[in-house]
Amino acid sequence: MESLQGQILLAAPALADPNFRRTVVLLLQHNDEGALGLVLNRSTRQRVRDVLEPLIDDPPDTALTLYIGGPVKGPLIALHAIETLADMHVMPGVFASSSRDALLELMRRDTEPLRVFTGYSGWGAQQLEHEIESGAWITAPATVDNIFYRGDDDALWRRVADGVVRSVLGPALRVKHVPPDVSQN
Repeated sequence: MESLQGQILLAAPALADPNFRRTVVLLLQHNDEGALGLVLNRSTRQRVRDVLEPLIDDPPDTALTLYIGGPVKGPLIALHAIETLADMHVMPGVFASSSRDALLELMRRDTEPLRVFTGYSGWGAQQLEHEIESGAWITAPATVDNIFYRGDDDALWRRVADGVVRSVLGPALRVKHVPPDVSQN
């Protein structure tokens, strides 16, 4: 399978795992060794500043919401658009950083777009491919608008699902008219 880095995984409606039910995952890495991604639609009530306060003196005064990137514990990871602060290039216009200095600088600048995650989603070699083949995930192209979407968490899942229906399923099934809200069909 070709690398899915920079693609979206949309949890299929039948996916029962509570860690991934109705999630939208951005794949940061995907190769023969496995995959690493961030759940884009699991916001918390915590602010990034609240997490940083016990760890560093004088954390940046930011109101950014903290997101849960997945069930695997790991460092804070930021998605942003500033190439000079990137630890990783995800796709055009989207970069990831987890180094302390980059994270602090991103929050000090407080420029949009910026999202910060705790934890991540990980798959071993061939695990994600098997899950896709079994129908647990639907792959779709990522867009900057979806990656940095600021609306309701469940609305992002519906938005990406609607895009998949319109761009993939509609033409494949030769559907002449797709209603504005496909969930109402």
